[in-house]
Amino acid sequence: MNDNALPPVAQLLSRVQVERLTGLSTRSLYRAMRRGAFPEPLRVSTRSVRWRNDEIQAWIEERPRSSGIVGAAA
Repeated sequence: MNDNALPPVAQLLSRVQVERLTGLSTRSLYRAMRRGAFPEPLRVSTRSVRWRNDEIQAWIEERPRSSGIVGAAA
């Protein structure tokens, strides 16, 4: 590997993209962040934040899988 090679760039996601990926509303995202249960965004400008795609994907993978049976005990 070349010593001058740059590391891969993390893809940054907008709030709308995060909502689509997670199925959470804006209010739910920020509520979960306050509880420490959701990744914090990066400030990219004065009025803009973005989330790292790898952190969002990891959060999704950590969610328990549904049994698919409505009313089943978890």
